Amino acid sequence: MSEKIPITQEHIDTGRVGDAFNCAIAVGLKGEFAYEISVTRMIVIGNDAYQATPEVVRWFGDFDMGRPVKPITIELVSEPFGMGTYERKGRQPIPICGIARVVPSSRHRHNPQGVSTTSGKIQITQEDIDRGIRKSASNCAITVGLKKEFACEISGTNMIVIGNGAYRATPEVVRWFGDFDMGRPVKPITIELVSEPFGMGTYERKGRQPIPICGIARVAPSSRLRRNPQGKYRSPGRASTPAKGGTLSTVQPRKRLIKNFIQRSNSEI
Repeated sequence: MSEKIPITQEHIDTGRVGDAFNCAIAVGLKGEFAYEISVTRMIVIGNDAYQATPEVVRWFGDFDMGRPVKPITIELVSEPFGMGTYERKGRQPIPICGIARVVPSSRHRHNPQGVSTTSGKIQITQEDIDRGIRKSASNCAITVGLKKEFACEISGTNMIVIGNGAYRATPEVVRWFGDFDMGRPVKPITIELVSEPFGMGTYERKGRQPIPICGIARVAPSSRLRRNPQGKYRSPGRASTPAKGGTLSTVQPRKRLIKNFIQRSNSEI
C-alpha cells in the first residue's frame, strides 16, 4: 500500500528552514493528514513513522540549508510486516510502518543553480582535467567536473562528498583519481552516481558531523579505459601487446604463439 503527496512550490515558500514540524515536507503532509507531523531522517505522522530514503534526506537537507529546491512528490510505502520501532526521547516508541521516497517521475538532477536531484551521470572532460589541481581533494579534476552540476561543497578522495551526502568511490574511480594525483596522463571519463534506496551507513569525518553514504560513484561502462604496460590509457578493443615500432597490434592466436616458440627453439639447437 502506498500514498503519494505532492510537495508544491507553495509548500516550499511557506515552509520554515530548520523547523522539523513546519518544513516544506511537513507543510505538504499536513494538507493530507490531521496529525502531528515531524520530518527528519524519520517522518513521523501521528503514531506512525516512515524511514526517509537518502534522496528524501538530501532534499530535506538542501531545503534546511537554504539551498533552492524544486517541487517533488513524496510516496509513503507501507511494509506489510513493519520495520521495527522508532525510539524517541521522553516519548513512547512508535512503529516504523514503511519508507518515504521520492516518486521517480518527480526526480530532478542537480543543475548549476543547485536544484536537488537524484543520482546521474557527470562527464569529466579534458577541460576539467586541465583545470584540476593535483593533490587537492576539493579542486581535483573530478570535483571540478562535479561542481558544474552541484552547487554545494564537494570533495573527492576514496569517498566523494557532495553537500550533505557521500558516495563511495569504486576502485576504478580511486585508480583514476590516483593517476591524476600522481601526474600520470588520464583521459576524460563519465562518473555515474548510483544511489542505494536504503543507504550504506554513515561517513565519519574528523571534527564534523557524520553524513549518510547515499550510494557509490563508479565509471560509466561506456567510458571505461584500460591501461597498457606503459601506463597509458587505451580503449578496451585495442591489443595488449605492443608491436615493433611502438604501435599496438592484434594479439596472436595461442596456436601461432606455440608454433613460433617451437621454431625458435629448433633453430637454437
